[in-house]
This record gives sequence, C-alpha cells and structure tokens, in this order.
Amino acid sequence: MTSDYLFRFVALHQSLVRSCVPFRLHAFCFDGRVARILRRIELPSVHVVSLSELEAVDSELASVRRDRTAAEYCQTAKASAILHLLDRDPKIGRVTYLDADLFFFSSPAPIFEEMGDASILITPHHFSPEFQGGLVWGVYNSGLVGFRRDANGLECLHWWRERCIEWCYLRLEGERGADQKYLEAWPERFGGVHELQHKGGHVGPWNVTQYRLEDGNGDGRLTLDGASLICFHFQGAILRRPTLRRRDAVHEPHSLPYFQPSERVAELIYTPYFAQIDRSVERVRCKRRFFRAGLTPPH
Repeated sequence: MTSDYLFRFVALHQSLVRSCVPFRLHAFCFDGRVARILRRIELPSVHVVSLSELEAVDSELASVRRDRTAAEYCQTAKASAILHLLDRDPKIGRVTYLDADLFFFSSPAPIFEEMGDASILITPHHFSPEFQGGLVWGVYNSGLVGFRRDANGLECLHWWRERCIEWCYLRLEGERGADQKYLEAWPERFGGVHELQHKGGHVGPWNVTQYRLEDGNGDGRLTLDGASLICFHFQGAILRRPTLRRRDAVHEPHSLPYFQPSERVAELIYTPYFAQIDRSVERVRCKRRFFRAGLTPPH
C-alpha cells in the first residue's frame, strides 16, 4: 500500500471492525510516510509492515523495484508479502489478501465457510454482459485471494512469486497481464483450488449491474439477487478534496466512462462508502493535519 491508498485502507479496516469477526490485518506499507501515519493512528488489530522489512527477507523482490512503477511493484510483491507472514508466524494457518480499496458490508464468514478445506481461494470476475471485454485482463480478480498453509497453498504462492518477479507490468503481453492473468493457470496447475461462487462475495463495478440490489427491510443489510452483499471492490473510485465553501468532498464512483452506477447502486453502495472515506480523512488528519495523498482536487 502506498500513501495514495491510506484513506481507503482506514475505511476497509472500519468495515471489518463492524463485521464483528475477529481479524488481524497486516498493512504492507510501500512508503515510509504511510507507515509512520498508520503507527500513529494505532488502528486496533492492525500490524504495520514496512517495505524495508519485506525487502530484507526477499532480495530478489527488492532487485526489481527500479524496473517497476509503484503500482506494478505493489502487485509484484503480493505473494512475497504473504509468504513473509507465513514464515514469520508459524501459527498462521490461512492468509487472505485484500486490496486496500475493498469494503465489507457484512461478515466475511460466508466466504471462509464456502472455501472450507480448500488450499487456495480465487474470485472470478463474473463480468456483467456489457463488460465482457474485461476478460482480456483475466477471468479472476487478484484483489481478494486466499491461501492455506499446506502443500498446495505454498506451492502456488512460491510459483506466483517467481512469475511476478520475472514479469509484472500494467499491460497485456501474450498470456500475461500484471499479477492477475497468472491466476488463470491455478485451477489446472495446483490442487485444492476453490472458485468463490457467493454472488456477494467479491462485487465490483464490473459485475454489480447484473444483480438485483435490495435493502432488506431497511435494516442496512444489502442483498444481490437475495445473497448478502459481503464485499465491494471500489476500483477506480475518485476521492476528491473538499472545497473552501463545502466541508464534505464530492467523490465520484469511477474514473472510467464505461461504468456509471444506477441511482440505487450509488445510494446504497457508494454513498455509505464515501461517508466512511470522509470519516477516515478526519481520523487521519487528527494525526497528520494536511495529509491529502490519494485525494484529487475538487471540480
């Protein structure tokens, strides 16, 4: 995580707190500023891991940093980071990687229940019909993946790490595309791979339009075709700074023109998230008053 994702990470943490499921969140910080601020905020159940710590145990990873952009290096390091956690703490039996721009609307317990005894969890994009062109970037989304500490899980992690160190760029080249296209080989290459089927398990702009979104009896529990909305991936959401005349910022759902949420999706999914982002900004600025990384100028 770079400084640009700090406000989103704080929102993700708060969503996990509200889910009432015990968790331990390890924040891999890829610049010193975000690590220092997180340590000052002292979020419960969050352990800050610096880039220097990770690179100290993975010199091969460190050797490719100058060849990658900040975003590409963060993607390159995913498997290395997970392996570092498993090596450092033998008590950890399962690790789930989360992108910082995820947000939980309900307990993630059904995801783990569905995974069961599987070694590896991957989440298909389940693209809506109008977004099928996104398949060129992969059948699966690497923003939420899980691994168990067993032979299959470790073999897959080591293979993914090696491939990403060899090549991980934000472009398509043959059968490769960032860290994500590599996931397509997992079901055939490794045993114990489970594809998440829960409709609300990992939702994003690329698939939400195909589902019937409902607010169950006004109790705040959202459903998609009757299945609880567990996690939404706010990929591409634009976070803006407030204006001088208006304290609350006016954020935007997406930076890409192909996705415009319906009024219902905007009201029930994006509005609560943006409200939490505003609270996250206030929390961070209690410790670092003028911090604004990740916020674009207002219109």
